Amino acid sequence: RHALVCAMGAVSAVPVVCPRQIAWGRTCALGGSGFFLSLVFPYVFVGLMAWVGSRVIYRLGVAVKQARELGSYRLVERLGEGGMGEVWRAEHRMLARPAAIKLIRPEMLGDVGADRRREVLARFEREAQATAAMRCPHTVELYDFGVADDGVFYYVMELLDGLDAERLVEQFGPQPAERVVHLLRQVCHSLAEAHERGLIHRDVKPANIYVCRYGRERDWVKVLDFGLVKSSGTPEAPSLRLTGDGTVGGTPAFMAPEQITGERP
Repeated sequence: RHALVCAMGAVSAVPVVCPRQIAWGRTCALGGSGFFLSLVFPYVFVGLMAWVGSRVIYRLGVAVKQARELGSYRLVERLGEGGMGEVWRAEHRMLARPAAIKLIRPEMLGDVGADRRREVLARFEREAQATAAMRCPHTVELYDFGVADDGVFYYVMELLDGLDAERLVEQFGPQPAERVVHLLRQVCHSLAEAHERGLIHRDVKPANIYVCRYGRERDWVKVLDFGLVKSSGTPEAPSLRLTGDGTVGGTPAFMAPEQITGERP
């Protein structure tokens, strides 16, 4: 509507000025049809074209905004992207609390079958459930998770202010032993609770150890990405076995020996 008003105000300048010029004898007079076809119709047509274009663009913008809303959250900025998932900074539509949303879109899986898609979505759902069960302040807090209408699986986490241990070493070099001990003790708090609940992380590495500012605390550790978590208690149901027989999951450079062999409890 605003575009239509502005466009018509702009294109009306020529039809309004020309009659005054004719009345003052400063330009040649035109008949009614000539005046309309040369000075009115072209400018009205251009104004309507501008309105149609702005209407299409506005509707596309609304569609994009709606597509970037997951539940009560709106995606604001992409923070990172991995092999199968993305992490976005998000805002709650009613609360002032910022959040980070991890999601996996169906097209990011490539040309795979429906069974494989279900397996990957089951893995992310399992990661969300395992993380939500933790109460240690050194485990990343999970707010919500679900599946959007377009098949995107997402879960909402707290937004952290800091950097992971891998980037910390890359940017600032090896850290003093005292600081390393301080950080690792916090990691152990998170993993100890997981072990008490019968869960094994299986992908402990610097990239999953986040060093951040937490309230007034500095060098506060949050353990991320329980995506390869495995229950050490009851056997897994076949539908939940997200790693095939003979397949080793994890990051090779940081695997424990018993994890590499893969044949022992």
